[in-house]
Amino acid sequence: MDECYRKLCQAMAQRGGRYPGMDIPEFYPLVQELFSPEEAAIAAVMAPKPVPASAIAKEMNREEKEVEPLLERMADKGLCSSFAQGGSASTWGFPLCRESLSSSSCAGRERIRTGTWPG
Repeated sequence: MDECYRKLCQAMAQRGGRYPGMDIPEFYPLVQELFSPEEAAIAAVMAPKPVPASAIAKEMNREEKEVEPLLERMADKGLCSSFAQGGSASTWGFPLCRESLSSSSCAGRERIRTGTWPG
């Protein structure tokens, strides 16, 4: 088990919310299906409020140009939201819950499973 998924579980437990992140066996296959290890590491440091990619990169000791494409991929998968704020993109993570996994909130199971658009 990658440490990044354990850190994601711990971060979710600290944030609380609809799914507070519980260290149970079912949690890990789910998040491994949804998040790559790099995406899980990002999700673990994301604030529950909008923050620029530069702040996330700083928190991870990485360059913004490394983090931005990962955030875009996560937004494409429905794992976070991104919008323009003051001339730069801001991002925040969604709580992991049934609604965030529905087709109305993201591109659907095929998109989550494969990381690509179906068809």
